[in-house]
Amino acid sequence: MPSIPLCGHARKQLELVRAHCDAVAARLERLSSKSDLHPGLIKAQQQLLAAARGDDVPVLLLFMPCSGGRWRADGLREASSADCIDALPPQLGLEANLGRHYWQNALRAEGLPTVAIDAFVRHTVEGRELQASTCAFNLADVHAQLVAAQDRVLARLGLQPIAGLSCRNLAFRTGVDA
Repeated sequence: MPSIPLCGHARKQLELVRAHCDAVAARLERLSSKSDLHPGLIKAQQQLLAAARGDDVPVLLLFMPCSGGRWRADGLREASSADCIDALPPQLGLEANLGRHYWQNALRAEGLPTVAIDAFVRHTVEGRELQASTCAFNLADVHAQLVAAQDRVLARLGLQPIAGLSCRNLAFRTGVDA
């Protein structure tokens, strides 16, 4: 399995997602003690608790209505990148893999070598598979280049990790410990 370099922004976001999942699960627990929860919310609570424990479960979830604005019995499904694209106006003419294309160009503009860009987008090029014993490139060096470039691009775009519901997130929003 290929290794995945995580830039500082991604590391902070994953920490915030875990704290957010914990906070949402706690809110759902408080709600369930007052009334019956929709089965979809119960399923969401179970997945959020599992994510807060560090289990490998989906946490981006969508509630799916039936016709007439009512909720389906299960009411819940995983969100996908296609859901993000589908939510945008079709007049934009965006392709489903626009993120891959953006990052390939952004990393190239940052001056990263082709081997690093190929590794990031999981292109397999004979003789340049970073985890092969015959590769002439150092995996740690390539990861360091990718992480630094991603953080520079995200900072230039003004993007920051998004804090959720947990009070623990205050330190990330303000730079001050809560």
